[in-house]
Amino acid sequence: LRNLVGLSGVRVVAVADPNREAAERGKAISSAEVALIDIEKAITHPGVDAVVIVTPTETHARLIELAINAGKAVFSEKPIALDLAETNRIVRLAQER
Repeated sequence: LRNLVGLSGVRVVAVADPNREAAERGKAISSAEVALIDIEKAITHPGVDAVVIVTPTETHARLIELAINAGKAVFSEKPIALDLAETNRIVRLAQER
């Protein structure tokens, strides 16, 4: 989050963490509009254009897919998925969209 703060043209709309205190800390750090405990609601929030996914690895593919299907630009930490077939599926989905 600290890396996003102050970037020209970047406004942090939502910060999500299942831990409410962590979400609120992230909101304060980034001056986000909302702190959410529901990651999926943050991804599909109508004010969000791009999503940064920094969650446990086993959640990456599902959240990337949700973001792509919601029409959001996505940046995810590595790896995309835990196996090559799932990674390839997500890459194909991104290329199609």
